[in-house]
Amino acid sequence: MDPFRQLFLDQVQLVVAKEANRETLHELLRLATPKLTESAVLTEASRTTAFKRLQLRIHPDKHPGWDTTKIFHDVKAFYDICCENICRVPKRKANPNLPFSADCEFPRDFHIQDKWPFLDVQELKPEGANVCERDLSALIAALCVNARGAIAHGQKTELNYSIGQLKKYDGVQATFDGIGGRKGVTKGGTKQLTSIEEIKKELMENGPVVSTSFILSQDFLEYSQSLLQLRIGKKHELLIVSWKLTAFGQVWLAKSLKNGNDEQPIRIAFKQFGVDDICLAPTNWIENIPWQSGPYFDRNITSKSDVWMSLSTMFMCMDSTKLEALARCFSTGLHAAIEQHSPLMIRDKNKVTRSHRYHLTEVEWNKEKACWKVDVSHVS
Repeated sequence: MDPFRQLFLDQVQLVVAKEANRETLHELLRLATPKLTESAVLTEASRTTAFKRLQLRIHPDKHPGWDTTKIFHDVKAFYDICCENICRVPKRKANPNLPFSADCEFPRDFHIQDKWPFLDVQELKPEGANVCERDLSALIAALCVNARGAIAHGQKTELNYSIGQLKKYDGVQATFDGIGGRKGVTKGGTKQLTSIEEIKKELMENGPVVSTSFILSQDFLEYSQSLLQLRIGKKHELLIVSWKLTAFGQVWLAKSLKNGNDEQPIRIAFKQFGVDDICLAPTNWIENIPWQSGPYFDRNITSKSDVWMSLSTMFMCMDSTKLEALARCFSTGLHAAIEQHSPLMIRDKNKVTRSHRYHLTEVEWNKEKACWKVDVSHVS
């Protein structure tokens, strides 16, 4: 008889009670295979061998007079969840802005505000009224477009779409297709995502997506009060913003009617209630929208990437025609603009969503370069 049997079984139960991931799987398998390395867990053959050894140690037939059936089944379920969440795709270069592991295409958890800390998915209810069923699509579309606008702009925005502006469209796709810009900018478009991999990739690269296939049940309504009761048994649009690995597998984190920072996101397991059957996202037309109020001065600065947006000061050389265009941005004239530190949005003319607020500090003629030298400072 094994005198340490109870201690061993207790250790197994303690590990199984933890969150199912690569690290805890390694911890579990080492109970029966002490020399197993963490990297070996990523190899299917190695972890399968180690798991079979563990199963032999806890199999009910090995413990007559002891009921280890539940432990045996719990360990199998825990192992299966861990294996489902271990990526088996080719390695790719890690993005320093994301928590990629060297062995996985996607991280275990992804939280949108970790990558874009300035992002605030605001609540856009009409003043003094609750969102009704016919306004739900407009609300979710507005949340998605405004969040993606901030992401494309690289900072918080002043100009946001409201429910009132989007109520005229019938559904999320019609909204994405119908809007797309201000002042004659080409209308938008929609991309459809039908796999978990597509949804994850879109979330990490461009921002939130809208689930248009989630079916609301009575039981789920009792779990989350931020959903519309009138949509029970029907499709209920949701804004998917992140995902997380739990002890029961991966879940989407979504927002609906209550979208303040103090509200807990709705958790929906992958492939449950049709949540990830069809998700929609705007195409890149958002990059053609100005998200600040201006005034704007357009420059060809695409070749400088995003470096210019991080500069505290910079200068521009321009001829008299461009200087006149700059002066027209200020009703008071250039000299008064310098004295009053009047704000100016300098914008990339090839990607109008990228702009940054500066004020003029000096304008002088440069004899050597035969151009006007305009100095500006960043407005924090």
